[in-house]
Amino acid sequence: MSSVEQCLLEFKNTFESAITKNGAPGKTSLIRSQSLINLIHEIVKHGLIEEGIKSSNIFPPIGQKSPELIFA
Repeated sequence: MSSVEQCLLEFKNTFESAITKNGAPGKTSLIRSQSLINLIHEIVKHGLIEEGIKSSNIFPPIGQKSPELIFA
């Protein structure tokens, strides 16, 4: 299983678990926690690397939320 597939599976399982355990309030809480968006960020990072982008060019690095690049 590729790293993108692993991240997508984690996204699916996290989302389903929140709904199964707590219904709509659980889904809302999960979305507001930013954990799903962080999983999407990881999916994109892994996808970029699989397409040949050097991991040293990805910010924040895989598995991290910072540092982010600032564009002025």
